[in-house]
Amino acid sequence: MSIKLSISILFTALFSSTLSTGQSVTNLGNGKIKVITKVDGVNREYFIHIPAKYDSSKAQPLVFMLHGTGADGEAYYNAYGWTELGDIEGFISVFPSSGRYKINDNGEPKTITKWNTQPDADWTFQSGEKPLDDIKFLRQVMDEVRSSFKIDAKRIYLNGFSNGGQMAAKCSIEMSDVLAAVCSNASSFFLDTTYRPKRNIPVLYELGNKDYGPGNTGPEVPMKFFDSLISNVGISYLNGKHYRIANNYIRNFNLKREHIISGDSSLALVATYQPNNAGPGTGYEFKYIFIKGLDHQYPNGKIHPYNAPIIHWNWMKQFVLEDSTSDQGKKIKVVTKVENVDREYFIHLPANYDSTKALPMVVFFHGGGHDGELMYNISGWNAVADTAGIIMVYPSSLKYCVIEDGVQQILSQWNNGHSGNTFCPNQILKDDVLFINTILQQMSTRYKIDAKKIYTIGFSNGGEFAASRTAIELSDKIAASISCGGGGSLPRDTVLIPKRKLPVMLMFGNKDDRLLKALKITGSVPMGFNTLYTQYPVLYFAQVKPYVNSFALDENNYTTMGDTNNIVTAMYKGKSGKAENVFWNVEVKDLEHEYPNGKNHPFYAAPYHWNWMKQYTLDGTSSPVQYVLKVNNGYGSGTYPPGDTVHIWSIAAPS
Repeated sequence: MSIKLSISILFTALFSSTLSTGQSVTNLGNGKIKVITKVDGVNREYFIHIPAKYDSSKAQPLVFMLHGTGADGEAYYNAYGWTELGDIEGFISVFPSSGRYKINDNGEPKTITKWNTQPDADWTFQSGEKPLDDIKFLRQVMDEVRSSFKIDAKRIYLNGFSNGGQMAAKCSIEMSDVLAAVCSNASSFFLDTTYRPKRNIPVLYELGNKDYGPGNTGPEVPMKFFDSLISNVGISYLNGKHYRIANNYIRNFNLKREHIISGDSSLALVATYQPNNAGPGTGYEFKYIFIKGLDHQYPNGKIHPYNAPIIHWNWMKQFVLEDSTSDQGKKIKVVTKVENVDREYFIHLPANYDSTKALPMVVFFHGGGHDGELMYNISGWNAVADTAGIIMVYPSSLKYCVIEDGVQQILSQWNNGHSGNTFCPNQILKDDVLFINTILQQMSTRYKIDAKKIYTIGFSNGGEFAASRTAIELSDKIAASISCGGGGSLPRDTVLIPKRKLPVMLMFGNKDDRLLKALKITGSVPMGFNTLYTQYPVLYFAQVKPYVNSFALDENNYTTMGDTNNIVTAMYKGKSGKAENVFWNVEVKDLEHEYPNGKNHPFYAAPYHWNWMKQYTLDGTSSPVQYVLKVNNGYGSGTYPPGDTVHIWSIAAPS
């Protein structure tokens, strides 16, 4: 079916579904639709743009653009570049029209279009006017568009210019429960009133250094004064409005007054403010943008070099609507843009999540051909997280062409960054460390994370990534790292130098088919390292030697523990003598190529791994405990998942 035919059918569906409610729908062609709908008995209009590449099988973002004084929705549909950007990015855009009123504006009577931003406005309605409820109207528009098109309810954004910017500020308070982010341009809050949003959301305010309001002129404000203008009361430019705007956002969204200035003073400077408190609902920021050479216009890259639609969209689309207070124990999906590609990760907040307490975080990397959601569902970590108070994150890798056994296929794969990769040639590989860094930054903003207790763990290809990249390149940010599955995770014949010699673990099963295949044998390898490495010395050079070289271990300084009928461990100490400079090599009996969750194998790895991880902190102040193996028949504590038929092996401190 062609795109045009799809849009035509969608339009027909919209038209048919809205006739009974008294709506009037007109297809204006090229994806443009005009809708008249009744709100409180009054006809209201809005224009919809359906992008050329709209796919009705996929939920799309929705962007509102609110016009300024004297304009209407169609004027902003036709100008400023939002429809063209929607065609490129694939979002649906909506351009509502405000009411038309008799008003008093600075003592001057006018009849003009205005959004009802009362009581927070620098103008008033003339006597006898009946102001419309624009919040109700915009919510109804949102509901109508969602009922007719497949909209991603967590990715609805709103933008407004001038009087539309004032309305956008009002929406950031009164519609913050349904909007993921808001941009307010050239006008915002007017009164020095503290509002309480339904939830704190990401907000952006933008103003030109020549902007003195519609039809007004004044001296161009020197860009070098920007920080002073937003930080100090009473500076004369624009009668101190720069400070009042910043201060209103700080109060309304519980932001820190400290901010960071970035950008280019020849085009635009940006002040970024962060929330006062981390925790649920704090996945937000405030950006104040000051544009050089811009008067009271909406810049679109044509009337001014600053291209607001592209810049605003790239900022807004980072954010999704998250009501974290009701997401405890629930699956949260986040999509974020990294290197201009959508990347996803899944979050599990523990059932007992307390936003006042800094919690540890574990990032779990799936194996090749898998994704984050699969490991969210099957790894067994969420049950441990609920009891231990851990925030879990499950990222997804990208799909690439890979070569396995001489056969090319498309599989999800982590870019582990070393020569052992099996990627097909001539591919552009994305930087997964940059992706994980982005996750760490976003999670630390949204939730109260204990920065000293961030851990990584990976299975199979994810284990290679955890060991060979995060344990090396992010060792200054994570407290400990674990690799599971296969015969080794660090590249042979290559010494990777970590930023910090952190605690690392390699776990494998003696029936892992990847290991057996590399050794060209069937069945299993022996349990116990003396026997194993005597019989297969090549395995020592694949499993242990790379860790010895990269983490400066003393390969003669190790102890062993365990039961060859269950699980055995060799613990190597580092030459540094520091408690956190350790390597655990762990072998599990009868484990094949899988992450053991107590159901696919009697060993339940998540509590074992957590009891090992939690000994260590980023600053090295932890005091590791010596553990002994204990076999639990059934479920000996609340850290295990429900059921009574699985035998769990875990570790526990000696009494």
